[in-house]
Amino acid sequence: MCCYYYSTAVAGLQTTRPACWGRGDAYCKIRQTHQPSQNSPRREKISGEISRLEERKIAVQSDYDGVVRQLMEQYELSVSEAQQAAQPLEDLQAAQRELQSLKAKIRALGTVNVAAISEYEEVFARYQFLTAQVQDAQKAKQELEDLIESLTTEMQRIFSESFSIINRSAAERHGWS
Repeated sequence: MCCYYYSTAVAGLQTTRPACWGRGDAYCKIRQTHQPSQNSPRREKISGEISRLEERKIAVQSDYDGVVRQLMEQYELSVSEAQQAAQPLEDLQAAQRELQSLKAKIRALGTVNVAAISEYEEVFARYQFLTAQVQDAQKAKQELEDLIESLTTEMQRIFSESFSIINRSAAERHGWS
C-alpha cells in the first residue's frame, strides 16, 4: 500500500509537471512575440505569470525529485517499478490509517541491531569450533575406551597364562596333581 501511495504521488507530480511546463512554454512564446521596448501592463502581468509558473515548475520538480529519491532510498524502487506495483485504493483515509498503524508497529519493534549479523557470525563460528572440539573429545574418549578394553583383555590373557604357569610350577614342586 505504501508503494501505491508513493506511486500515486509520483503520477500526480508527473501530470502536474508537464501542464506547468506547457503553460510556461506558451508564456515563453508570448514573451518572444512582444517587443522588449513595450512596457505595457499586459506585459508586466504576463511576465509576473511567467515568473510564478517558473517558480511553480521548480517547486513541482523539487517535489517530484524528492518522491523519486524517497522511492529509491526507502523502497529501492524506480518510478516505473512503483507504477507497476501500484494498486488502486478504494478508501484513501483507510489506507492512510493502515499506513500509520504499520508505521507505529514498526516503531514498536524498537531499534535495529546493525551489529547482529556480525555477532551472529562470531557466535556461529564459536559454535562450530566448540562442536568440533566436542566431536574430537568424543572420538578420543572412544579410542581410550577401546584401548582400555584391549589392554584389559590382554592383561587378563597374560594373567591367566602366568597363573597357569605358576600353578603348574607350584604343583610340580609340591607334588600336587
